[in-house]
Amino acid sequence: MAQARIVRPTALLMGEGDAEEIFLKRIRELYTADRKGCNVRVQSAGGKGAGNVVDHAIRYQRANGAFDVAAAFFDTDTDWNDDVRARGEKAGIVLIAVEPCLECMLLRLVGLHKECSTAEHKKRFEKEFGGPAHNKKIVERIVTREAVDKARGNIVVIDTLLTTIGR
Repeated sequence: MAQARIVRPTALLMGEGDAEEIFLKRIRELYTADRKGCNVRVQSAGGKGAGNVVDHAIRYQRANGAFDVAAAFFDTDTDWNDDVRARGEKAGIVLIAVEPCLECMLLRLVGLHKECSTAEHKKRFEKEFGGPAHNKKIVERIVTREAVDKARGNIVVIDTLLTTIGR
């Protein structure tokens, strides 16, 4: 007798650049390794701002189809505007806008956030953790299941991301 196969929904998470891709892969590792939630594909748009990420997500979804949900995960510090929002919404892309940048969100995740510019967030992140946000070992060290679960109620981006992948 054949064993019943469980079909999991699929999700595309298109990150802005290397740091976002590393972060999204860490979330996938923490929340879908138990084979619950979505089967998640993480891709990088190669940088160049919110518009590029949204356009990459739209093209990837169209070319590869079959994703139950597609999301664009990007910083709001460059070219995030109503036109980009409208393109994403029209294509059915979940827009996960990190304000103003990933480093700010990661600092907030571990309770070290203060309001400042993107450049200051990046500088503070490197000072606090000994390297940039595109360092996989640093991201793995600070992005833990416990930290993410705790932050979910306080950081909308985290909640939206986890909801998108069915967790």
